[in-house]
Amino acid sequence: SSKEIVRQLEVSLPPDRASLKEPVPETKALIRYLAREAKGSDRLDVFEQLRDIAPAGTVGEFIFDLNLF
Repeated sequence: SSKEIVRQLEVSLPPDRASLKEPVPETKALIRYLAREAKGSDRLDVFEQLRDIAPAGTVGEFIFDLNLF
C-alpha cells in the first residue's frame, strides 16, 4: 500500500523526522526520485502520500492530464 511505502521511507531516515520537515539535499533527492518512480508507475497514491509528508515544493507538482484517460 502507499502508506507502507511511505512508512519504509520514514524508517530509513533519521529518527527525529527533521529531515522530512527541513530535508537536506540528499533527502530531497531521494523523495523526488521516489515521486518520479511513483508517477511513472501510475502509483499516484504513493505520490500523494509523499506530497503529504514532504514540505511544499519538494516532490513537485501534480499535473492532471485528461489525455491519460
